[in-house]
Amino acid sequence: MNILYIVHQTLFKDNSGTPVVADQYASLALKKNCNVCILSSDHNLVKNSETIKLNGIYYTTVKPLENWSTEAFLKENNLEQIEVSLPFNPDIIHILDWVSINPGVIKYLASLNKPMIRHFCGFEDLCYFQHPFHNHEDNSLCTEKITPDMCSKCISEKEFKGKKLLKKIKSILFREKELAKRKYHMKLSDRENIVNEYIKLQYSHLIFPSKSFSNFFFSHFKLDKPYNVIHHGINLDKNKYYKNYHSEQINFIYTGGTAERKGWKIIEETFYFLLKKYPKKINLRIYGHKKKTSKSSLKKFKNVDFFESFNHNKLNEILSWADIGILPSHFETYGLIIREYIHNNVVPISSNFFGANEIIEDEKNGIIIKKNNSQELIRSIEDIINDPQKLNNIKKKISNTKIKSTEIEFDEIFKLYQSYVI
Repeated sequence: MNILYIVHQTLFKDNSGTPVVADQYASLALKKNCNVCILSSDHNLVKNSETIKLNGIYYTTVKPLENWSTEAFLKENNLEQIEVSLPFNPDIIHILDWVSINPGVIKYLASLNKPMIRHFCGFEDLCYFQHPFHNHEDNSLCTEKITPDMCSKCISEKEFKGKKLLKKIKSILFREKELAKRKYHMKLSDRENIVNEYIKLQYSHLIFPSKSFSNFFFSHFKLDKPYNVIHHGINLDKNKYYKNYHSEQINFIYTGGTAERKGWKIIEETFYFLLKKYPKKINLRIYGHKKKTSKSSLKKFKNVDFFESFNHNKLNEILSWADIGILPSHFETYGLIIREYIHNNVVPISSNFFGANEIIEDEKNGIIIKKNNSQELIRSIEDIINDPQKLNNIKKKISNTKIKSTEIEFDEIFKLYQSYVI
């Protein structure tokens, strides 16, 4: 079977999210004697497309589309095909995401008349920011139905807030925010219809990583389309072991950097309060965006360490240090890191984003808190600080949690491929 994966970037350049998943699928497909190619974009590309082969996997890159979030769904950019030179004729095309890729490339691939599976791991097809939580001041989710009017207002407000004082004054005087809103409204007006067309006419089958996210997705698209909910698996270490908590200090880990979506402001606010109140009770390691996190208000505390993003291949080693993993995200669709935490006997404290309660039983194998609620996160951590046995009780139950392996996940996906390939 010849399989083409599409993702915005390869694992070599982006060690997170869909690039990690794409690499897992490609490696497992290779083991099933498939020909595999991963198509992504590259800003440094001179030609229209280019292909190399590494470790048995083909990597094809294409020129990116600038300003993808507003340009990809304009009618005029969805008329022409852009032919891509592929290393083989695919039997299956599996899109994990196509951020930055020109819609003409997708249109060309659809013209091959091969089964095209769309794996919705995010919400980039409708949301300019890819993660719909910006619309409200408290960073809660956007209203149920995302519209061009709502999005154009959100984008122009976001741009205005990011300007310095003098530019804000200029913007007000020359009504730049209002003009920007009109511009974005025009650019986003065709978006929903074009996305509907993609789903109806180009995609053969849809995959979602959690049931709750599929429900949110279909609240925007009333379509009768075949789909599966397939939870992501992780690499299960055969030498998994149970470690109890004995120390006077609790080790916390956070891996989201300064990403607004990951709840960085909640982390900063929560641990600034807790480290002042319990200076000898907490150790904290923060991974991602070290240049920014190390300049935050948390830099004053000696028991906070800052790191760059972790190497995914060393994740088990990194997590072996931690007792509790914090994930206060505003928007996630599957929460792969929760499974990594649980597998490594790290107690997850997670916001109630999509899929969280599909793996965490609150107060049993982890703790679920409300989104964007630092006070609830503080209370949850203080409960553990004041009653460390609670941490051990959860750790004991964690070992009974069933975690899907990447192999089992891919077997489910491969059966789907087989159902479409005669």
